[in-house]
Amino acid sequence: MGKTKLKVYGWQGHRSECPPAANGGQQTREIVAAPSKAAAARAAGKKDPRSLFNFDETGNQHEIEIAMAEPGTVFWRPLDHRKGTYLRDGETVTPGVFGDGPKRKKKAALTWKDESSYAQGERGKVDPKAWGLTLESEPRPGAFRRSSYILVHRYVGCDGWFLTCRDLGLDTRELGDISADEAKQQAVDIVAQAMSARIETLQAHLAQLKAWSDG
Repeated sequence: MGKTKLKVYGWQGHRSECPPAANGGQQTREIVAAPSKAAAARAAGKKDPRSLFNFDETGNQHEIEIAMAEPGTVFWRPLDHRKGTYLRDGETVTPGVFGDGPKRKKKAALTWKDESSYAQGERGKVDPKAWGLTLESEPRPGAFRRSSYILVHRYVGCDGWFLTCRDLGLDTRELGDISADEAKQQAVDIVAQAMSARIETLQAHLAQLKAWSDG
């Protein structure tokens, strides 16, 4: 029997050692050469590749060359770093390895609210299990005010934090066994990316409608 052909898979992750991006996020681009999607997920410490955000086979030749040099080793870089420098999983992040990095912007005045359900006398004695963030929009004259609700929460029987944002079709998306603050930041990054993708789709649809109308 011939050898199993390796493929290079990539996904979006989150690492506390990742230098913060301009928005303060620590999102990463991660890749690995593996014989299957399941094997790639195991290399990333997951049982199911569906738990990895934006998981797919990459066609980027630079990523393929890096991952194929050491099959089974996870390589990563900051998500917003496009110069091609990747580190191995566990490799020390030295100052300047990804450049000086962007200057951090001040965060907008958004307030997370404790949405946990507490038994009598528990509040203040146990850690919160759910945090909610409401995004309000300024309506145009005659339009209704719209809001989006982001919930970072625990899930019974599972470790770590999860994200739910029903406006974007995100239901119990795994964030990992990280701190509450890291989970909030990762949730904001994921929601922002999903919103950007939806905007791009709507803009493309709008262009098609305008082209038909003007034709």
